Parts: sequence; C-alpha cells; structure tokens
Amino acid sequence: MATGRQSSELTTDLIRAMSRSERLALARTIMANQRTVLSYATTCLGLLATGYGLLALSGHTLLQAAGVVAIALCGAVGFLGYIRYRAMRKALGKITASHLLHVGHSLLHDEAGLASNSVP
Repeated sequence: MATGRQSSELTTDLIRAMSRSERLALARTIMANQRTVLSYATTCLGLLATGYGLLALSGHTLLQAAGVVAIALCGAVGFLGYIRYRAMRKALGKITASHLLHVGHSLLHDEAGLASNSVP
C-alpha cells in the first residue's frame, strides 16, 4: 500500500541513478557538514582553554567571571554545533559509511572512464 510519501533514505541504487553532478553535490554537502561540526568543536575547545586560563588567573573577580562565561559559552557552542550537525544529517537522510564509499567509488569510476575516453 503506497502512502504517497517518498522515502528519504539513500540507497545504492539511488546513488547509481544520480548524475555525476548530483553525486558531487552530495559528497560536498556531507563533507561541508563534517567540517562545520569540527569548526564548532574547535571553537568549543578554544573557549574552554580560554575559560580555564582566565580562571587560573584568580587574581581578579572580573577575570574569574569572564572565565566562567567562556566555559558556559563552550557548552552552548558545543550543544548548538551538535544540534545543527544532527539536523543536517537528518535532512540528508540515513547515509552510512558504505553509501559514502559507494559515492566516492562511483565518482572515481567516472573519472577513470573519462580519462580512458580522452586518451587518443
């Protein structure tokens, strides 16, 4: 019984049916999402180190307050980054490592085919 809803799951057959530009776009989007979450993690670690450093300079109350704020921001940035990463993964569908390998393999296969066709 059809529900009228299309499945958002990525399958090997769907990858094969994609054009080269669609597969490249999918790979770029996945890698951009991974870079974004790593940027959030880097920012979070920087805020944590800054907050700890400011707390270690316990000579002034204002420095301690700034350290606590930096550590609180670290938690907020980390949580926000995780939420955004999960939302994008959900929007992309259920992509597994085997799907990514298949996308990469199919792109390499296309490149090999293009290279063999251009050789005189």
